[in-house]
This record gives sequence, structure tokens and C-alpha cells, in this order.
Amino acid sequence: MNGTSIPAPRSPVDCPSYLQHARVTVVDDNAVNVDVLSRLLQRSGVADVTGFTDPQQALAHCLSTRPDLVLLDLHMPELDGYRFMHELRATTGDSEFLPVLVLTADVTGDARRTALTVGADDFITKPFDSVEVMLRVRNLLETGALYTRLQEHTDVIQAALDQQLANERAAQQHREQARNRIETVMDQGRLMMVYQPFVRLNDLEIVGAEALSRFTDEPHRPPNVWFDEAHDVGLLGALECDAV
Repeated sequence: MNGTSIPAPRSPVDCPSYLQHARVTVVDDNAVNVDVLSRLLQRSGVADVTGFTDPQQALAHCLSTRPDLVLLDLHMPELDGYRFMHELRATTGDSEFLPVLVLTADVTGDARRTALTVGADDFITKPFDSVEVMLRVRNLLETGALYTRLQEHTDVIQAALDQQLANERAAQQHREQARNRIETVMDQGRLMMVYQPFVRLNDLEIVGAEALSRFTDEPHRPPNVWFDEAHDVGLLGALECDAV
């Protein structure tokens, strides 16, 4: 049974979504064990179960598809469960949760400790109890679903923070450019005053004048825009003094 996919039946109404949509890989060199575990998962509502008796093929499958859970035997020819987990964990990053449930006839303490050390998330000895297996499977799949939701939430928050930082950097750059423009105008005398006379019509005598600011620097903009920009960068008083 190498890469055998068993279609899941219609899920029961009370079957949680994380179980219905789970992808589980079963790896055991004994085809009977693979069949028993696959059918147990199927009857419990798992949507996608793939069984392997060849651990090399199983490892390639897990590396390419990243299932939600791996049920793994320990003592297999060519590639045992310890090496399997070592190869699998070598490709998973800190942000990836790919749980492994070990099922083995090896009841020694060394087997349990070594398996948990190299990457097992849980450990059951054979012959196993089907209820216990499904409880462990449910716990690991639910943890994985919660981890995925947490990661998605974290990604949303990180994206919002990145956007906020980008906006702040853009605003700071805009302020620096505006400040440089105002300082250049003042330093290089590119602000000048022009006067528009007030003339009395009955005798054409000049009785006053309106003082107008004119900026010769680029970009060409109305004086009020320049003064508003100077206000935004804390240079309004200096620019007004320069205009006197």
C-alpha cells in the first residue's frame, strides 16, 4: 500500500471542520496496520487519508504536500521512524506546525524518549485502542487548526504594522522634503515681496499698498500653499520673518 488514498465517506453532522478538512498520512511497513488506521480515520470523518508501506515514498509525499498530521511507525526497513522524523523536521521552519503521532510496538522507555526528542508530538504503543488513537488525532488536528488561525491572525497584524510603518516613513520623507524646500527658499532668497498700490480714483493719488509674497522656487505654487507647508514642518515663523 504505497500512496493509497482512501476517500472519506460523508462526514457526520457533529464532525468538527478541522477533522473534515484534515489531510492525514499513515506510514507503517505493515499493510494491515495502514489499512486499519486509514479506515478508522475514514469512519471518524477525516476527509483525506493517504497510506504508505514504503517510508521513502511517504517522506517524499510529506515533504511535497505538507499534510496536517502524520501517523508513523518506528521500526521500518531502509528508513526507520527516527530518521523519517529527522528528515521531516529538517525542512520545517519555526512557523510551521506539522504534528507526528508515533504508533509502535516498542514499549521501551528509550524508544519513547528518543521519538519525542527527534520530533514526535505524541506516542502510542501497539496494540492500540481505537478510541485513544482518535482522541490523540483530534487533539493534534485541533491544535494544528488553532495554530493556523493564530498564524493567519499574526500575518494580518504584521501586514497592518508593516503598512503603518511604510506610511510613517513616507510621511517622514515628505516632511523632510518639505523642510528642505522651505529652507532652500529662505537661504537662497527665493521669496520676494511685491506691492500692489491702492489708488484713490477721484485724484489718482496712491494712498496705500498691498504686500504680496512671491516664490520663485519650484514647484510653482500659490503663496498660501508655501506658508501652510512651512507651518506643517515648524518653519512658519521663520518664513514669515523672511517675508517682512
